[in-house]
Amino acid sequence: MAYLSRTAPFYLAIALLFGSHGAHYIYAIALWREAGFGSEKIYGVLAWSVFVEIIFFIILPKSFTDHRAARLLALCVVAAMVRWLLWPFATGWAALLALHSLHVFTFALTHLTSIAFLRRRVPEEQIGSALALLPAIGIGVGMASSKWIAAQLYDQGPILMFAAMAGFAALALPLLYALTHLTSQHSP
Repeated sequence: MAYLSRTAPFYLAIALLFGSHGAHYIYAIALWREAGFGSEKIYGVLAWSVFVEIIFFIILPKSFTDHRAARLLALCVVAAMVRWLLWPFATGWAALLALHSLHVFTFALTHLTSIAFLRRRVPEEQIGSALALLPAIGIGVGMASSKWIAAQLYDQGPILMFAAMAGFAALALPLLYALTHLTSQHSP
């Protein structure tokens, strides 16, 4: 696992970016109910999300250069920050669908870009373990940490809780900047 020294900033950035979804995954439905959305609309948003995610996985490009991957991940971070800062104020149906579509798009793009990034940085004989670490660190460690933070902030309201999620994502930016800089230095 010698690749870990070269990819540690990437894994930390992914843990922060995927982790920024913690409040959404444990409190979104409760908050939507509090905003007055009934079960039909809530499950409609969730069904819409699956549809949008399938479409994105079909149309998104499957391969990126290292240089572009880090920049696309930075775009996902910025989108996550905007989304989580707007999330508590999405009380209308159209706003909810728009923000949830952005959520699905950036989650799918983060996933695909992460795989492409690792495939270009990790030797073929080690790619299996590198890809296995992606959900373990990104979704496992990152989301567990942010869910704990969200649980601590839930009683103080969604604005502070989702601002913390935006902050979680923002912490990934310096790491992605470093990856972009390192990648551009090693480009042929």
